[in-house]
Formats: sequence, C-alpha cells, structure tokens
Amino acid sequence: LYTGLRVGLATARTLSFALDVPLVGVVSLEALAFAGGRVGETVVSVLDARRREVYCGVYQVGAGDVVELVAPFVGPATAVPGVLAATSLPSAVLVGDGAYTYLSDLSGVGSLVWSGRPTASAIATLAVTRVGADTAMVDPFELQYLRPPDAEITWSNRNGPAPR
Repeated sequence: LYTGLRVGLATARTLSFALDVPLVGVVSLEALAFAGGRVGETVVSVLDARRREVYCGVYQVGAGDVVELVAPFVGPATAVPGVLAATSLPSAVLVGDGAYTYLSDLSGVGSLVWSGRPTASAIATLAVTRVGADTAMVDPFELQYLRPPDAEITWSNRNGPAPR
C-alpha cells in the first residue's frame, strides 16, 4: 500500500542516515522472481493488484541477480498471455499470489511454481549483489508506482479528475 511504502522508505532513509550505510532499492517483482525462480529460468512475477488487476514483470534469473525481460506493468491478468506472446520468450514459470489467484486467466503462460510474496532474503541478496557489481539503485531514488493510489482512483470515479 502507498502509505506503508512511504512510511517504510522514510524509516529506511532515517536508519541509513543514522548508521551511515547506503540504502539500496529493489523492485518487488524482481525480488519475487529471484525468490521463486531457479537460475536460468524465465520467470513471470505476478502480484495481485486488486480491482481485478495484477502487477506483472518478466525476468531471467541468474546467479545472484535477475535481468528484466519485460518491464513491469499493471493490467488485467487476461492481458498477460498476450504481452508474453508478443515477446517470443521461451516458456516461463509463474510466481506470486496474483499468479495463484488468476491462474485460470494465465493459462498457456507457464506453470505455477510458487504463490508466495517477495522475501527479505531475496531482497537482501539482490541488494548485496548489485552493490558489489556497482549496479545498485542507491538512495536518493523514488518509489516506482505502476498506477495511482486507490484514493485517487476513487476520487476520480466519483468527482472527475483530482485537482492538482
């Protein structure tokens, strides 16, 4: 949720400053692919985004890191097979709670291998690997949202576009 992410980031930035250690960002869908996939696999990370939508990204799992094959997006689960068909990627495995929830909509994409959420160990491994390779997304960085907050969507549905 938006508020939780913002509070978490503020807390992490405070600890990073107080302890004089770098703060490294890791995309949730990447961590999910790394936690649920095996080296060499093409992994489709799918998280339930509510409102009958999913957050989705496609990755190649490597030893200690992942490579983005399809940029993260949000949309109906029924759109995922079409996105993958357009990329000519090899067969994939599905990971995430969204893959489990919308498994029937994702038929033909791949087999479900893990229905969990991103793990702290996957996030830590990706962060350490990227710091060591000097490819880390080091603070300051912005949170990456794939759609507007639910409150903004609700406002727009009731009252038209929110004032800026």
